[in-house]
Amino acid sequence: MSFPSWASDVRRHDRDRFTCAMFAAEPARTHLLALYAFNLELSKAREVVSEPLLGRIRLQWWRDTLDAMEKDQTPDHQVAKAFQSAIEWAGLERAGIDELIDAREFDMLGDPPEDLAALLAYCKGTSSALSLMGLKILGVQDDAVEAAAKDVGLAWALSGLARAVPFHARQNRVYLPKNLLKKAGIAPEQIRKGEALNSVVKQVAEAAEESLERARKSLGKTDRKALPVLLPATLAEVYLRQLKKAGWNPFSSELMMVHNKGRLRLMINAWRRRF
Repeated sequence: MSFPSWASDVRRHDRDRFTCAMFAAEPARTHLLALYAFNLELSKAREVVSEPLLGRIRLQWWRDTLDAMEKDQTPDHQVAKAFQSAIEWAGLERAGIDELIDAREFDMLGDPPEDLAALLAYCKGTSSALSLMGLKILGVQDDAVEAAAKDVGLAWALSGLARAVPFHARQNRVYLPKNLLKKAGIAPEQIRKGEALNSVVKQVAEAAEESLERARKSLGKTDRKALPVLLPATLAEVYLRQLKKAGWNPFSSELMMVHNKGRLRLMINAWRRRF
């Protein structure tokens, strides 16, 4: 199966969401991938620039581009064109899109979130908001499904940030709560391997587990139509189990060995209409 270059970027850099999107039928699948391509552009705004100001400029470019879209001006940008089609096809609202962009302003600050509540707010503004937009693209309008999707998005973001500690540390970025690091005696600018760090990661991972539990208690089986947005819960659970097995050590080499387990579990849960 061939994909446009922007969709191939999603497969390369956000392959878990890409894999889950494959369970959607066309044309929703293509529009879902366009949403994820747009999200990828936002998420890498800080990673690809040398200083935060340039990242803010990239985010503002997207706001300006959305303004142009609303005036029926076709953007000369592959991801923007694909996302514009998704917006028009699904009737995505500007407020939800702006929420995604605004949440990414946090990435430019350089400081960790003050506490777990601040981290949860960031995850809701990014991943949970993205899940709700994904449901709209899939044509799912159900309060229970939406509530579960918010929690799945939250769990997915928290588990991802826990696993990404080494990646962010190399970029001098920290997403672990500042108050938990302080309590563990860890300076945010000096993230190192060790039991103290593992205890902080454990608390973030446990918040992810609580979100997964809420989502599954509130919904259980679901319409296959909603699965592409809910299935990241399956992968989050696999990653969290492996992280726990590694003693909550985000630097453990064992965390690189879980992808095949996750893919198999995805297939089983999709067949069972569970997440």
